[in-house]
Amino acid sequence: MTPDSILLIKIVLFSIAYGWVEQRVNKLGFRAKLSIFDHFGLYHVGVLMLFIIVSYPELWVIPGMILLEDIMFFVFYKGKKLDEDSWVNWNLGGFRIFGQWIPTFYILLFLLTFGFYFIQKSWLRF
Repeated sequence: MTPDSILLIKIVLFSIAYGWVEQRVNKLGFRAKLSIFDHFGLYHVGVLMLFIIVSYPELWVIPGMILLEDIMFFVFYKGKKLDEDSWVNWNLGGFRIFGQWIPTFYILLFLLTFGFYFIQKSWLRF
């Protein structure tokens, strides 16, 4: 297995696991005392740090991990629906494709992932 394929497996599994953890935290009503933008809890900060640790030195994967994690949250949490009222629409909105709501934020994360990949692999030569 190549290092890139190992990294891909690692980030996919980690993102899926975090999506499951986040939906459990939301179902149980846990909120840490720290609140960022009146939405993100302390555990979000901790998990972002874990994202960085898991992906280092390939930091270009972080936007993709955030995208996959957020999609997994909605897959696992049957009580919440990805729609126009979801947090991922803050100031950016979204659109429907074949009846499925697609937040503009998801498109930006997707583009950032491949943009950062191109920059790191082509220009920076890490």
